Amino acid sequence: MPPKENKNFYCERGKKRICQGDVIRELDLTISSKINNTGDFSLTPSFSYGVILSQECDIDQHYCRIEKNSKETEEDKKSDDQVIETILVCPAFPLEKFLIGDHIKEKRMPAWNNKQKEKIIKNDFYSRFHYLPSIKDKLPELVVDFKRFYTIPLGIFDGNLDKFYIASIGDLYRERLSQRF
Repeated sequence: MPPKENKNFYCERGKKRICQGDVIRELDLTISSKINNTGDFSLTPSFSYGVILSQECDIDQHYCRIEKNSKETEEDKKSDDQVIETILVCPAFPLEKFLIGDHIKEKRMPAWNNKQKEKIIKNDFYSRFHYLPSIKDKLPELVVDFKRFYTIPLGIFDGNLDKFYIASIGDLYRERLSQRF
């Protein structure tokens, strides 16, 4: 069940890098790739809000290794398996748009009634969704859809975190989100 007051749900991490449970905004990416040398594949995920779901230990090891790499030879760097290239992100949709089915423009999405809304907010019935409370004047109520997830290059956030970062989910709530995913 979500907390009655949001002041305990979100926290300030004080880190200058992306972390598990960070809520981000305005992510626009175009990803292109060749599939078996037969054609191009293009994906353009664009969402107003998202949540970082990659494990914190993996992200932490990555940044520790990057720092250590700066002091090592090129040969040592080649054999490194702790450096990650992408992180896992789930889009989070404003609750109001989600409830009327208007959160993904290119798809026909269902509308939700008040009884279903209450079940979504309690985070105890629909395992596909996870509710995040609002932060006054900063963040609306959100619904994370676990069926929609992306791996995106971690480097997008390096030196650019202020552009994307909104808040961090507190440790206990972050753990609950991770378990549900």
